[in-house]
Amino acid sequence: MKVSDAWNCVLQFASQYNSTCNLPRLPDFSVRVLETGDDSLIHPVRRSRGAVNPPYFDRHRGSRIPLPFLTHEIHVIKSVRLLRIGLHLTHREGVAQAGKRRISVMTSFAIRAAVNCIGVVLAVGLIGGASDGCKTPQEPAAPDFRDAIPPSSSTIMPDAIRDGYWHGQFQRVNQAVSNADQSQVVFFGDSITWRWSLAKAEGKAVWQDRFAKYNPINMGNSGDITPVMLYRVTHGNLDFAKGQQPAVAVLLCGTNNYTVKQSDGGKVKWDLGIDAQPGDVAGGVRAVAQVFRRRLPSTRVIMLGILPVKNAAKWIRCRETNRINAGYSYPDGEVVFLDLEDHFLNADGSLKSELFVDGTHLTTKGYAVLADSLEPVIQRFIEAGPIQPK
Repeated sequence: MKVSDAWNCVLQFASQYNSTCNLPRLPDFSVRVLETGDDSLIHPVRRSRGAVNPPYFDRHRGSRIPLPFLTHEIHVIKSVRLLRIGLHLTHREGVAQAGKRRISVMTSFAIRAAVNCIGVVLAVGLIGGASDGCKTPQEPAAPDFRDAIPPSSSTIMPDAIRDGYWHGQFQRVNQAVSNADQSQVVFFGDSITWRWSLAKAEGKAVWQDRFAKYNPINMGNSGDITPVMLYRVTHGNLDFAKGQQPAVAVLLCGTNNYTVKQSDGGKVKWDLGIDAQPGDVAGGVRAVAQVFRRRLPSTRVIMLGILPVKNAAKWIRCRETNRINAGYSYPDGEVVFLDLEDHFLNADGSLKSELFVDGTHLTTKGYAVLADSLEPVIQRFIEAGPIQPK
């Protein structure tokens, strides 16, 4: 392998993994890769001061450390043979060479680069026997949206909805679905969805102006949590008549999992609240979306991230929930995950006060901002037509 090829591998590897070190260009350093028949395993080694910058080494002097940080040799198993990467870094302003079996690096900058990037150089030795070209390492595959979800307090639904208010909203949605007549879009969620057009209805003007043309159904339920949502979507809320399945479903779920701990006047307890695990809540949100895809196979789904809230402790957990769900691979053209936090936050991370009524619910302007992000995706999904069976 040529020095230039080896260095290109290092640069590609570092770029792919967003290395924090500032790698110098080829004229400043060179890399040499050597083969060896040595069959020893990766092992700890003792540092020697050699010609390395003393202030940096004094902090670790005489200590035994795991390979590979700044040692004179690196042992790597590849199949049944071993490669030794002799890493020779030579600064062009140059100081004395350290000898064949030691690193010759004379600046603390070079030391830091070697420490941060030693794993990069290690990868060079693992690729193609260090002989032919450079292969870029592959990122691990993202988990799939359709993967099974482990049971948790956010996914285990009740055997019935006992809260009087929640049950009333559940029946309202069932009735709207039963009477659906060419409703192209449904909005499913909690009070933020509910208040698009119901109760205080801060979003009603926006709803009428932007979405009335789709003959939408508001499936919001104030205070709703994902276990109850799962009950709703499996007990009537998605039972559309043949030919009446909506083209698009917009889901906004999860925020109340960090708030609600009881319902039905305290008679029903939920193992939720601020101590709920973001991974579990993310699973609850994804479980609701999965049911939509199973029960409405021709419907495309927009899965919204939890919107920002004023409560800092809650927002940390909501944000982590969004990060987890953003990490999934979604079936192209069938489900899209939208995290809209940037539209609702100032540069310093605080809420845009003009978009919120109370630190959670939206003003009319807040609903307009939400509609600005949703409408193009809704229209694109509608124009794509129903999802066809595979």
